[in-house]
Amino acid sequence: MHKRTDSLFKKSVLTTTVVTVVASAVNVPAVLAQDDEGFGLEEIIVTASKREKTLQDTPIAVNVTTSQDIEQAKIYELADLQTLVPTLRVNNNVFVSAQSFSIRGFASPTALGTEPSVGVFVDGVFRSRATGAISDLPKLERVEVLSGPQSTLFGKNASAGVISIVTAAPSYEPEGKVEVTLGNYDQRILKGSISAGVSDKVALSLSGGYNQRDGYTKALVAGAEDYDSKDRWNIRSQLLWEPNDHTRLRVIADYSKIDEICCASVDVVQGPLAPAIEFLGGAVLNESKAFPRKHTAAVPTRTKVVDGGISLHADLDFDGFSLTSISAYRINEVQNAGQIGDESLNTSFRIGDPGTDIKGLSQELRLTSTGDGPLDWIVGGFYFDEEASLEDGIRNGPDLRPFIDVLVGGNGDGTALVGLEGSLGLPAGSTFADGDVALYRIGQDNKDFSVFGNLDYNINESWTATLGLNYTKDKKEAFLTELQNDDLFASLGFLANGPLASLQFRPPVVEFPNVVESGKSEDSKTTYVLRLAYRLNDNMNFYVSKATGFKSSSWDLSNFSRPDINDAAALDAAGINSSNPKYGSRMSTPEYATVLEFGAKLFFRQVSLNLAVFQQTLQDFQVRSFDGVNLFQANAGETSVDGFEFDARYSPSDNWTFSLAGTYLDPIYDDFRNAPPGPGDDPSMPKDLSGTKPKNIPSTSLALGVVYNKSLENGTDFFIRADYQYESSVKLSDLDTRFERQIKNLGVSTGLFFNNNVSVQFWGRNLTDDENLVSIFGAPGQPGTISAYVNTPRTFGLSIAYEYK
Repeated sequence: MHKRTDSLFKKSVLTTTVVTVVASAVNVPAVLAQDDEGFGLEEIIVTASKREKTLQDTPIAVNVTTSQDIEQAKIYELADLQTLVPTLRVNNNVFVSAQSFSIRGFASPTALGTEPSVGVFVDGVFRSRATGAISDLPKLERVEVLSGPQSTLFGKNASAGVISIVTAAPSYEPEGKVEVTLGNYDQRILKGSISAGVSDKVALSLSGGYNQRDGYTKALVAGAEDYDSKDRWNIRSQLLWEPNDHTRLRVIADYSKIDEICCASVDVVQGPLAPAIEFLGGAVLNESKAFPRKHTAAVPTRTKVVDGGISLHADLDFDGFSLTSISAYRINEVQNAGQIGDESLNTSFRIGDPGTDIKGLSQELRLTSTGDGPLDWIVGGFYFDEEASLEDGIRNGPDLRPFIDVLVGGNGDGTALVGLEGSLGLPAGSTFADGDVALYRIGQDNKDFSVFGNLDYNINESWTATLGLNYTKDKKEAFLTELQNDDLFASLGFLANGPLASLQFRPPVVEFPNVVESGKSEDSKTTYVLRLAYRLNDNMNFYVSKATGFKSSSWDLSNFSRPDINDAAALDAAGINSSNPKYGSRMSTPEYATVLEFGAKLFFRQVSLNLAVFQQTLQDFQVRSFDGVNLFQANAGETSVDGFEFDARYSPSDNWTFSLAGTYLDPIYDDFRNAPPGPGDDPSMPKDLSGTKPKNIPSTSLALGVVYNKSLENGTDFFIRADYQYESSVKLSDLDTRFERQIKNLGVSTGLFFNNNVSVQFWGRNLTDDENLVSIFGAPGQPGTISAYVNTPRTFGLSIAYEYK
């Protein structure tokens, strides 16, 4: 097992950093605390600990984005939030529905059978899939990003962290807002909200939005559509009922739709099949030209998402404790259809109907102490029941057979392929035919139950000890059924090791559950947090903690799902093996996280600093990769990251606020001897990546912000804001070191708020027009061709709003 040779040195550097910061804080800002000017930073209230506390009194590594930050920076969705929160990253995939979130560099593979390492909660309701969190954000109070395992407070285990979105509750006082935005790429946004009390005990609110934008990745093929467009809308209603001083009920219903063409996967390296594409009249993107904001796909990848749900939140106060109940039911339907890769020939495309259907029920009960005394406690239970199914398939296009004919030595008229079919004993024209389908039905039922508790013992006015426990039991029942497979060529087992094996795109799968594979997994684990917090004075708090997290088994619910090679003999004996057997892994075993952390929270009138130094280890980290032909799902034996993150703010006057947030990460695969093979490698032979750094995790990420506010004499309020995002250079692949990414992104916004309730705001994002590749992967069906997702170019817009309160 490989370990860092310089670990002791780096830990010493981190410790020295902490000591220096603390020493400086003790001696310098004490004067600022005595400053009796009227200006200064506002204390931020958070609920990361399931109690309303100031950010400085919360001994958890949490980054908070306030409603003012969101409004000024024009944060429309979680993907925009990463420009302000360095520890958070949103990762693209071929469909907008396949986005994933990472905290401190680690994220889950995006797949139907994989639960997230980063849990997303909206008003305490767990969103089990990224598709339930990618719509435009509703009217918010704040977004809290919690780093590290959070199972002892959120019930549902989240091994890497939590994104907690807190929306605005209905107001009894009448208020409303409507906003219209026009931007480049013909972007049109309409947002509105209204809220009022219908009695002294009941308040209602209604909000919604519409967002449409043309694509910024242009089509090279005549008649094809541009990629990376937006077309989405959402609506959200709330009822707040407070029948007495001890009872608060809140009903929230939401519904949203997305119909978008995203995300362009442009070719950045052309493989040996490019001449065949050009021979048949297809377009090939020359990677030596300018940055590839053009695509050659003939058929767009279109995603349609329907997401909605209803939840009931009940808060009841009793003598010495309060009861919180959150009951929720959610639906999520996704249709992904279109071209498989960036290909100007219509060779094959994904069938999007009926797509994915997810229904989930969740229930959380929580008791929280409210009395005086040395003990503060929280106990609760969480139940989650979800059914997910997907009907997924590939249909051959009219250009596939001519394309294959060229590859086997023909001129595209099918003659060579007919000869090959004859030599294999297949009827002429029976292979790679237009309209042939490979169709599958896959899914799983998931039941998850946990009990959790958190106990804070106030030893004295300065010291607090915390013990948190969570016991989780997770059950999954997965299945895969092949409904149709017309690929006769792929069913020929004797070609498996020959030169034509790469043309066997869809060999018959082994359905499960079967007599060898049960399709069931059952995992249970007790996780914990131990923490000691020290309050030096009203301005300075410190803590040290150890926390563990757990993520249950994940199933490969795709048409690439393959049995383990150790089951080959049993499958053969049972007579249920494929005629052309392929082996891999049906599932990844559970993932376990351990985090050691030291934190400092400092708050003065003009200066605040939150700092966390950590060592985070993931045992059996779940990984997933795709080389264009084969999909691999596995566990990395051990992955770890040493680092620190900080968030500092400084307000020298009532007009100016400066902020600087950042992370430093030093990740490594301590033990990864079963890594997926690289391009050109034998797909049956794993690689050993032990001792190497994981892809896509930058060592340094920074977010610098400057805000200037001014109230003019005529009653108009003015602000100008600049946000700069920086990421150090990072490799985009574990196995191909040719591609790196570095981010330098500038966002600016400025606005005027007139005394007639009208406001005008101009905003721009990525004004430097920074160009970088987001990620790379092997192009489907084109060995040697490498495709990439590209970042969003310069965008800007003008927003006009009317608001009354």
